[in-house]
Amino acid sequence: MYRKDIDVIFQTYDKPIENAIHFQDSTWGEGRNALLEKALASQKEYEYYIFIDDDVRFLTGDFERFENQLIKYGPAIAVPVFEKKTWICVLGLYISFLKPPKMISGRYQICKLADGQFLAFHREVIFDRLVMPLQTKFDSISWWYTSSTQQLLILNLYRNSFLQFNNVVVANDEHRKYVKNPFNTIQHTWFEKQFIHPIKDPRPYALNLLSPSMLRVFVKKRSIAFIFKCIGEFISTVILTATYRKPRSRRISEKQISRILKRDSDLFMQFSGIKDKCSDLTN
Repeated sequence: MYRKDIDVIFQTYDKPIENAIHFQDSTWGEGRNALLEKALASQKEYEYYIFIDDDVRFLTGDFERFENQLIKYGPAIAVPVFEKKTWICVLGLYISFLKPPKMISGRYQICKLADGQFLAFHREVIFDRLVMPLQTKFDSISWWYTSSTQQLLILNLYRNSFLQFNNVVVANDEHRKYVKNPFNTIQHTWFEKQFIHPIKDPRPYALNLLSPSMLRVFVKKRSIAFIFKCIGEFISTVILTATYRKPRSRRISEKQISRILKRDSDLFMQFSGIKDKCSDLTN
């Protein structure tokens, strides 16, 4: 159904398709950044910018439900539940191996574990220029690093306004082959150059405490400290979700950023607009 309040921009990386941008042999991150440039070039005042892979399909809910909740709750960033990847989430109650869990958190929760295939950014977050454009400098190592870096930036800069809508579940059936190297110190080093204090990564502790996968991790690690971190993340998610209110502003002030980022860092310059073009920021 045609709607006047949205625009859709398509892009291909392999072969040209009618009414789509063609960016030959582009990476996932390069493609996302090109789509952002195109959307910004229109100079339209979009409320949210939603980036989605072409193979995503809805299992529960639809675009209308997702968009309505964006407007109602007004998060800085939002995602749906991702089949198998995040449906055993922090506030999910595990039921069986065959079905997603019943959610005990209501329609939404603070998100601490997501996926890059489907992300919605409020325009104020886009204008901050911190999590978009993507840092494609990691593409030569692994495309996974590009998405992982964005996730860590979100979780450290917008964690109190990063929502997961529990009544919208999506899946992607196609899994393209790409290099997915194990963790590399290059990413660690880059973050150390950006942030004044070490970043936090709640993702290893963000699965449901009662899920079989988490129980296996407990047995494997045999670490009391790991268990306490998981419990701590669960409690903090409950508290942040219960106290969440639609924010008046999602922007991060320069005063706040000066306490978080090093002034000579790539991210601080990106935020301050010292570098003008997206392509300059990501290489």
